Amino acid sequence: MANQTQSMYSISGATGGTLKVNNSGNVSAIFYLPILCGGVTVSGEANDKCYQFDPSGLHDQPKIVGAMRSARQGAASAVIRNDTTLWISGGLILSGIPTETSEMVNVSTTAFTNLSEGIPLPVPMAYHCLEMITEDKAMVFGGVESPRECWTISLTELNDYDGDNQQKWDVSESLIIGRYGHSCGVIRKDFRNDRNFSGKYVVAAGGRIDQGSIITDRVELLKVIEDGTIDGFWERGHDLPTPLTDASSVTTENQGLLFLAGGIISFGGDDSNDILSKAILSMSCARGDCEWTKYNQELVFGRSHSVVMMIPPKVSLDFLDEENITLSSVVESDECNKSKN
Repeated sequence: MANQTQSMYSISGATGGTLKVNNSGNVSAIFYLPILCGGVTVSGEANDKCYQFDPSGLHDQPKIVGAMRSARQGAASAVIRNDTTLWISGGLILSGIPTETSEMVNVSTTAFTNLSEGIPLPVPMAYHCLEMITEDKAMVFGGVESPRECWTISLTELNDYDGDNQQKWDVSESLIIGRYGHSCGVIRKDFRNDRNFSGKYVVAAGGRIDQGSIITDRVELLKVIEDGTIDGFWERGHDLPTPLTDASSVTTENQGLLFLAGGIISFGGDDSNDILSKAILSMSCARGDCEWTKYNQELVFGRSHSVVMMIPPKVSLDFLDEENITLSSVVESDECNKSKN
């Protein structure tokens, strides 16, 4: 499909990730391509387009690189296959109906993007989380239809998918508190402080509970051993500094820090009166306990349902540096802050 350049709507509830493309086979010639898909426009129109940003000029208009089979908002995505494919799962389609469908956005070169059908989720899901807990195993958890449930799947099943809807997902440990609109990530534990545990934590932070009526500050952690085995049950972690839902999140490439940006702090009766956060937070397990840090730097605008991505510092517009970890300039869907109650 030929790339098109087109003015991008203000979009809320999209999903995305940064893919790596090597046009020449030379390691030094790797291109980083932020991709954003779906969402809903200011006018309430569902969006099926996928956009590619030029990381060397993020203020330039993005290119449309394809269209999904279904316009969707509130989907969750993960970067897989050596960072060449964005796996987009679930979301709200049609008139706000959650879907179990998924799609693959594969960028083989900077000039060509291929979209294809992905393996269905175990149930229809929206405003859920999709995380890679190892290079070969994915996990989905939470969401509007299954707020406590959690499943895992091997990428072998994903790669071998041929349109058969036979159940391929394995049931995993349920969250303590059901939630949707939560932030999530996978971060490594500093094993020097815990010789009894070698692996990572899956993080579920904040979100909406009690059928969406309450915003929570509760955080849950799940231990995952290096081979992908779940170690025990979800346990309570350090609470967020404030109740928060619909914040965007991203993990550094070495999985040392989980960043959260923006989100809704409290409901205002209708979407336009919601109190939005400008805060940038991070969770690290470097000193033993997994704790939150709030940065002095903030977003220019309070916003929710945005997308945040990691890009290399050499092509970023601005960045902050905390203990030698760099968070590159935030790539966000614009200021249409549309809540789902």
